[in-house]
Amino acid sequence: MADHRVGKAFRHLAGRLEGIDLSPKMLDRAKARGVYDELHTGDFETILPTLSHPVDLLLFADVLIYFDDLSSVIRVSSEKLAPGGIVGFTLELPTTQEQNSLDRIPGGWKWRLGASGRNAHNPKYVHELAEKQGFRVAESKTLPKLRREAGETIPGTLMILEKER
Repeated sequence: MADHRVGKAFRHLAGRLEGIDLSPKMLDRAKARGVYDELHTGDFETILPTLSHPVDLLLFADVLIYFDDLSSVIRVSSEKLAPGGIVGFTLELPTTQEQNSLDRIPGGWKWRLGASGRNAHNPKYVHELAEKQGFRVAESKTLPKLRREAGETIPGTLMILEKER
């Protein structure tokens, strides 16, 4: 299992647990927890392809908000996952007010960079990317409250993709 910022909750599911993070400080904290077999400093799009083995499960908890176009994320995940492998992640959604203006965009929207510096992603766009890369959308669930920030509730989506066998 390769994980980006999740770890401890999934240790019992993994024969091998590896973590990837850009921040050496975050990796120091992860190392102190003693749950990982190996930790990697860097961007997962660079690190993941260098792993010498296929991965059964990839987890990205509140990470994809820092990416705009998710096509390379989905592609790299598909290339490294074993057949039948799972990738799970959360997406930020726009607020209701933002959604109303995005719905007026001809042809739909894919992602939107918010004032917070984070990206919201259209689940329909992610479903299309996933299917093009050989994934089945096993779960796509709206989360009315992904997190609270500055007194505002930020909605999201939990998405689980399964790579074709």
